[in-house]
Amino acid sequence: MNYIIDGYNLLHQVRVIRSRHVAPHELEKGRRSLIGQLRGKFAKLPGQVKVVFDAMRAPGDVSPRVTHHGIEIFFTLKEEADDFIERLIDEASNPEEWTVVSNDARLREAARWKGCPHMDCLDFWEWVQTRPTEETVEEEKPDDLSADEIDRWMKEFDGLNESDDIKKLNPNEFEFEE
Repeated sequence: MNYIIDGYNLLHQVRVIRSRHVAPHELEKGRRSLIGQLRGKFAKLPGQVKVVFDAMRAPGDVSPRVTHHGIEIFFTLKEEADDFIERLIDEASNPEEWTVVSNDARLREAARWKGCPHMDCLDFWEWVQTRPTEETVEEEKPDDLSADEIDRWMKEFDGLNESDDIKKLNPNEFEFEE
């Protein structure tokens, strides 16, 4: 079985996130916790778990799609997460193989209409907690970086080879090309 998960809906329903107005670092902490738990339970199902987060108000440097240990994570930058999930449901070639995890009535109806099974967030979460932890699959290599991403990382690590703190760690281990 494959899963399309309404990420923030699940986090709110299982009380990882307790209010609508949450600081960005708390959202990040909640997302990491959720993905970590899913990764441990679904490591052997790469590409069969999709988690969708609403990111319309996210900073511009957020990547719209990330794969982490086989879990596909989508940040909807130009549309509401519910619209994106509905589109995933509509585009599914075998909708009966995708279970939609959300308490959102609109998404549950869209799943039912298309023939996708759907699951209540609490029921899904309880089921996930009883599922045995799987061995982690090898981390997928990321797709090639864009020129903007390369520039951003080059700026982030600019001057690292000059850092005395880095050289103190083990000066023989670091040989930097000039």
